[in-house]
Amino acid sequence: MRISRTKKPILVFAAAFLIFFSAYWLKNFLGLNLFEEFSLSRYPIFSAFGSPVIDSQPFPGVVIDESFDETGLLASLKKHWQFHDSTVEMAIDPDNTSNKIMTIRKTTTGSWRGNFTRFVQVNPGEHYQYSIRVKITGADSSARTGLITYDANRQALSWKNFTQSVIEHDEWLDVRRNFTIPATVKYIRFRITGSGIGTYRFDDFALSKLSTSPTH
Repeated sequence: MRISRTKKPILVFAAAFLIFFSAYWLKNFLGLNLFEEFSLSRYPIFSAFGSPVIDSQPFPGVVIDESFDETGLLASLKKHWQFHDSTVEMAIDPDNTSNKIMTIRKTTTGSWRGNFTRFVQVNPGEHYQYSIRVKITGADSSARTGLITYDANRQALSWKNFTQSVIEHDEWLDVRRNFTIPATVKYIRFRITGSGIGTYRFDDFALSKLSTSPTH
């Protein structure tokens, strides 16, 4: 069966369209983002792929609970964290072999950065808390936790909000920060940064909504 010349361009376009959207779905499924400052997911036609947003919940409670202990094929493929200038692995805690932790091993000088891939929808005036356990090794290494804030169009407003610095070494620390959503902020994402040669271990990340805003 021959395909007419007039139908060939249509079929080629349809095949290219399917390949593009299949690749885009896979990118979202794997938690990959080529450009930290820009994402197609904020446009309606792309937002349905990968569900990048955790909707605002009306009542106080846990929004994200990440222990890094999930196993299986989907857990190994679908990445909730994205890092730049570093490699990340889910390793066994050397002090507790039944527990998995997120580990970053930095073998060169300089800084690294990473964030939770999903946006959390929020409202101004709401009260939240993030918490995470951190342990770093390396004489000159340090880490910092915080938030990226975004407007209603998911354009970044600030990359350094409600930060906590970690400079203590060779022991687990419970890093915790309460914060209130500022005006004009509609979405947030948790962020981790670090600097220096060393090993950075993270466990038991949680984001909780403590109270609603006066108008919600």
